[in-house]
Amino acid sequence: MHDEDTAGVVGVILAGGHSTRMGVRKEQLRLSSGRPMVDFVVESLRPLCTNILFSLPVQTEIDLRVSGYPVIFDKLPDLGPLSGVESALRSGIARTYLFVCCDQPRVTTEMLARLLVVGSDTSAAFFESTDRFVVPFPSLIRSELAPLAKDLLATRDRSIRRFARSCQPALAAIEPFEQGLISSVNTPDELVLFEAEQNAKSSAPTGDGINGNIIPWAD
Repeated sequence: MHDEDTAGVVGVILAGGHSTRMGVRKEQLRLSSGRPMVDFVVESLRPLCTNILFSLPVQTEIDLRVSGYPVIFDKLPDLGPLSGVESALRSGIARTYLFVCCDQPRVTTEMLARLLVVGSDTSAAFFESTDRFVVPFPSLIRSELAPLAKDLLATRDRSIRRFARSCQPALAAIEPFEQGLISSVNTPDELVLFEAEQNAKSSAPTGDGINGNIIPWAD
C-alpha cells in the first residue's frame, strides 16, 4: 500500500454544481435541526484523511461559510466536476485524494476505506455499480493523473466516466444494498427523505453510534 494511504490522504468535497433542482447551493443546505447536510460527508472522510478541503468552481461568498476548512478553486472554471478534480490533483497538497460530492451524505467511511484498499497499487479506484457502470464519485485519484485530467478538459467529452476509462482504474464492486448510499440529494423532496432516514436512525436503539461532530460554519 502507498504510504499516502495511511499518512497523507486528502479528502476533497466537490461543491461546484448549480443546484437548479434544489433551488439553493447544496453547500448551504441544513437539516431542520440546523446541522449542515455536508457535515455527513465530512464525517465519512475524517477517519481516513489527514486533511479535508472543499472544491468550488470560482470564489464566491460561499467559501466564507466553510469555516475551518481550506477551499480550492477550479483553475479552469465552468468545465464540470473534472475541473475540480484536476485543480485538486495539481494543488501539490498531497498525492492521494478521496473525492466525494457535497450531495452524497450517505457515503460511509467503510466504502471510502474500500477504495483505498482496492486502489493501493494503482493511480485511481472507482466503484462499479451493479449494472457494471463506473460510478464517478466517490473515488480515489492520485496526483500523477493531473496531466490526463488537463488533457481531457481540452476536449468536448470532459466527463468523469471518460476520465475513469482512460486511466484504467481499479474497480470496487458495489453491493446491492450500497447502491442507495451513493445516490445524491438533488431536490427538496430528497432532502426531506434523507432527514427522515436520519431521524429514524437517531430514534432506533444503537450501540456506540456515530459521533455527530458539527462543521464549524460561520453564520
